[in-house]
Amino acid sequence: MTTPPAPPEPLDPWPARARALFPAGSNGEFGLPPNLVTVLDRGQGCRVWDTAGQPYLDMSMAWGSALVGHAHPKVLEAAAVAARDGANFAAVNRRSVQLAERLSAICPCAARVRFVASGTEATLLCLRIAHVATGRSKVLRFAGAYLSLAHDDEAINEFAGRLAEALGSLPPSYRSADHRGDDHHARHQSPTSCI
Repeated sequence: MTTPPAPPEPLDPWPARARALFPAGSNGEFGLPPNLVTVLDRGQGCRVWDTAGQPYLDMSMAWGSALVGHAHPKVLEAAAVAARDGANFAAVNRRSVQLAERLSAICPCAARVRFVASGTEATLLCLRIAHVATGRSKVLRFAGAYLSLAHDDEAINEFAGRLAEALGSLPPSYRSADHRGDDHHARHQSPTSCI
């Protein structure tokens, strides 16, 4: 009896390596089927290339942080200059003050600014601010929408529970799909603090 030959090595081993380490081969960005997992290697302008050299039009542009394009020459130059002074102090620094001043000047309603590390942190801070500013405890959110951690029922419910402990009483948020055709908002007596 002979041993069957080993399957040929894939032309691009990176997707298999990603699937071996990351759930579904992703960090939660897209949730693609295993045969569509792609590992990106580089970007230039509005295009990205995978590890097999296949080009793609980048429709997400790093979720907004690369709106001027990948590897834009002015961004690379500014990053190189900034890196010489240190890149991340995890504290208020001169450049963060300058950026906050510029944002506030461009957007007058942003009289106060908070920089955060993720959309999840921003979403949770917004929930907290809405509760404190309105005195209302309910949150209306839409099932299936992507708002960082806010799309994760389990995580939001855990956060709401912790917030309730810290603030006293906080009824759970509700999903638009929960009403099943009736006026769900009307069934809850206190108005929502935010949507």
